[in-house]
Amino acid sequence: MIKLSILLCSFIVVAWGQPARSSLFSICAASFGYALFWKILPIDLKRKARFWISTFWFAVVQCAQLSWMFTTEYHGAYIIFVALFLAIVLGMQFGLLTLLVPIAPPFALAASWTLLEWARQYVLCGFPWNPVGLALTGTIWSLQCASLLGIYGLSLWVIWTNVRAVQAKRAYAHGLWLGMAFLPYLFGAFHVHFHKKQLEKSPKQNVALVQTGLLPEEKFLWPGRHESYLDVFVQWGRIINALKNSGMDRNNWKKDATQLKTDSSSSSRLSSQGMILFPETALPFSAETPLCSQQIARAFFSAHYGEEVLAHFPAIDEDEPITNLFFARVLASLYNADVFLGLIHEDPETHLFTNAAFLVGKEGILGRYDKNILFPIAEARPFPWLRWIARFYGIHFFFEKGTHFDPLETIATSICYEETFPAFMRKMAKKGARFFVNLTNDGFFPFSSLAEQHFTHGLVRSVENGIPLLRACNTGITAVVDSLGRIGARLGKKGTHVDRASGVLLTTIAEYRYATLYAFIGDIGIIILGCTGFLILFSSWILLHPRNFKNRPK
Repeated sequence: MIKLSILLCSFIVVAWGQPARSSLFSICAASFGYALFWKILPIDLKRKARFWISTFWFAVVQCAQLSWMFTTEYHGAYIIFVALFLAIVLGMQFGLLTLLVPIAPPFALAASWTLLEWARQYVLCGFPWNPVGLALTGTIWSLQCASLLGIYGLSLWVIWTNVRAVQAKRAYAHGLWLGMAFLPYLFGAFHVHFHKKQLEKSPKQNVALVQTGLLPEEKFLWPGRHESYLDVFVQWGRIINALKNSGMDRNNWKKDATQLKTDSSSSSRLSSQGMILFPETALPFSAETPLCSQQIARAFFSAHYGEEVLAHFPAIDEDEPITNLFFARVLASLYNADVFLGLIHEDPETHLFTNAAFLVGKEGILGRYDKNILFPIAEARPFPWLRWIARFYGIHFFFEKGTHFDPLETIATSICYEETFPAFMRKMAKKGARFFVNLTNDGFFPFSSLAEQHFTHGLVRSVENGIPLLRACNTGITAVVDSLGRIGARLGKKGTHVDRASGVLLTTIAEYRYATLYAFIGDIGIIILGCTGFLILFSSWILLHPRNFKNRPK
């Protein structure tokens, strides 16, 4: 009965040991959550039984942590099988780890596990979710350790600490384990203290983050749900009313923006004016699709802002079509701000589509970024034998992988789950970014924990690279995060479900950034440690089991 209670305790601690669930359980999971499970497994248990018990335990843990994947509303039943497959595969990886826990060197085990975890990013479309290192992001102090070797460095430390805990037999070994469990928080406290004063003195940037709060069928003509669709002018009307009701007075915005302190070494125009962010595919139709005549556009804006708005209309030819980008240009001129918004881009020559983010000023398009990492079936063209699934959901066109990137050099852009890939975000940051900008739509998994888990990855990317983050979501977590991973402001309260709140988050963000070890070396550090650990593990297995290498068939 005691062992059963400990088993249940270990499951709860690890399954809820992520900041999206519980910060307290995160601390426990990082220190001893896995060790509790390993401690209760009988030493004399047969290998096969030990493997399958461990596999089942960790697979159930993954089902709890990936519970958002069981949302069938927009994906159908097939997504359940995908989630179960992933849980079983990850469970089997943990089962192999468990077999070696009693006998292998702790560092070698941790490094080998981390190498496999890192490699998951490069299988098919990549699966960067749920590294065990997320347990060390439950507090602002332990989160700072991501600046050293990234999220996978945290995974190495979590497994290493837990293996140390289970292998500790003597007093000094217990002391070593306690020291390892405490060290990340000590480092983080020093790291925050070192950068905090400089961050508070750094220049501030005015930002307005727009969250539309619309579900897919309200934004687009979704198969079988056409009655829920909102006309594009209704959507623009809601956005404009939200901007007006946010307290963002146009005159004060201009005055505040031009009086901001600027870094004299920066060539960024963003230091001298505000910025309005819209989410991924913020509005229906592509960026190039004509919406209406100029006369209708003038009447629409005049109804919301009065006749004075006509002075802010860009000078264009009478026959030039009015598009979503034209609306963005008008707002850029009205608020003296650069507008960043997600829209579908259609190539005029090939007529192929990309999931894009446009940077728009009153002068016109300042830059465009096309999404590089595409979600299978929903965005990327699937294998021919899987295309029937796409057709079943009414998906008849797919996005092309982006090759276009020319926004201002100060903005490292990502769309949706691209921000969960550490190496990709580091590459974007290396272009000299002052900000991370993420445009997201988590609405395809409503009423789940996805939004909070997705947001956690964004926090980690900020600390890994020492760069502040701006996030704008259709549904999800719209927020501002400083370069220490601290939330400056967010729209809606923290919870386990997608917050469908709509509105504008009007705030400022500190431009302070700093160099980190991870930004300098990237994943090469964890790859070297992982390969070293694997070689140690392999060598130990040879030494412990020499009979495996005798009498082999020649």
